Amino acid sequence: MTKFVAGQAVLLPGLNRKGTISAVLKDSKYRVSVGSFEMVCKEGELRELSRGKDEVRKKPFKKLKGRTSATLDLHGFKVNEGREALLQFISKAIMAGHTQLTIVHGHGTGALRDMVHEALASLDVVASFRHPMNNTASTKVYLHGGRV
Repeated sequence: MTKFVAGQAVLLPGLNRKGTISAVLKDSKYRVSVGSFEMVCKEGELRELSRGKDEVRKKPFKKLKGRTSATLDLHGFKVNEGREALLQFISKAIMAGHTQLTIVHGHGTGALRDMVHEALASLDVVASFRHPMNNTASTKVYLHGGRV
């Protein structure tokens, strides 16, 4: 039996944010909406909100221990596969406490680069993004310091 149900408000202590369960997945995992961003979380990463007791702390989310790479290489990905990989990577990077990421999309036709830029522009967690100096084959991403 699952602990949370779709539509339920939850607290993500690792992000110091409130979210809403948008889908119950297999293996005690949940798709959680936090602002306009969606991520997959394990049951242990969520906490039930009790009325008035669980307040979001004023300070930004705490950094969690873990080894999430700050670089994602999308070479060889199709656009649809790349978008899913990008969103999963950003979710894991946020949970690990990263605020600067590098997305390697290559030169090619520019389809991956365009998809990356469109996806980043639509996410509230992204403060800004740009090409590093003299390197248009990758994009440097700066996340808000925990503000979603």
